[in-house]
Amino acid sequence: MEIEYKITKEQCAKKIKGVCSYCGGRLEPLKVNDGSKYPTYLSGCNRCQAFNEGVDPEIYRTAKKIVEEGFRYHSHLKDKESDSLETKQYKTKCHIGDTCILIKKILEVMKDENK
Repeated sequence: MEIEYKITKEQCAKKIKGVCSYCGGRLEPLKVNDGSKYPTYLSGCNRCQAFNEGVDPEIYRTAKKIVEEGFRYHSHLKDKESDSLETKQYKTKCHIGDTCILIKKILEVMKDENK
């Protein structure tokens, strides 16, 4: 019996745009089960285990640089001396990923304004 996927591997691959917004890694269709336990594909990153459709590499590099310079998207995710290396990496990943979304949205608004 052939498995019917809610989203096929090919459909998923078409949605992938650029690199992972959390770590800059390569995105690929990953086979998962959805909330109803049906098989499907989602775009994800094997390096950092995040699911996302990706961003332009330039947006990722810009977001990473802004976060490295001290910008914190989430005020509740402040760095603490007692944080483990894993926790620090997780917080950085969250700041970069959501900063990518912010930059992407700003660029979309600017593009719309210039029409």
